Order: sequence, then C-alpha cells, then structure tokens
Amino acid sequence: MDQTETVLFANDRFYNAFSTGNFEAMAALWAEEVPVSCLHPDHPPLFGREEILHSWQLIFQEGATTGIACHGPEVSLYGNLATVLCYESLEEGFLLATNIYLLQNEGWR
Repeated sequence: MDQTETVLFANDRFYNAFSTGNFEAMAALWAEEVPVSCLHPDHPPLFGREEILHSWQLIFQEGATTGIACHGPEVSLYGNLATVLCYESLEEGFLLATNIYLLQNEGWR
C-alpha cells in the first residue's frame, strides 16, 4: 500500500467509527503524543485529546451519527502530515470536511 492508500484507510476508519458510534475505535484514531484539535460544525474549536474525546462521547450518546458518510476524499501528503478534503453526507445535506493526519509509529492518526 502506498502512503495515499494508507491515509485513505485511516480516513475510512474514522468515518466507520463515526457512523457506527464506536467510541473505542474513534479514540484509537486520535494522536496521543502531539497536540490535537477538532472543529465540529457550529461549535467552538476543541483543543487537547481529553476535550476532543469527551465531545465524541457526547455526540455518540446523542445517537445522531448514523448515516454519515465520506464522499470524494482527496489526499495531500506533506511528509509525515496528510490532509483529506472530502464531503460528508448527512440526512440534512452535505458538509465540507478537512481531516488532518500525522504519521506515527501506530500509523496515521
């Protein structure tokens, strides 16, 4: 597998965890040794793994994650950093998303 394919695989894992409400799988995707941030639509930015994972717990408890899917992902690689730009489909329509991954010992997170 080349780097683009492995980034897309990590992105697929993210959307699988998201759409199934699998908190353990979602937590496994977030880097532990570097600063992380997250921006959910219509919410202020979140900083730090603990704050971000708490937000995912709340989202999953609400049960509003079914039906989300990623469409048309485009990967850009910058050494050990990758971005994925894509569309997210929801019941309400589409959103644009930017997902950023860092290559670590455990893979792209």
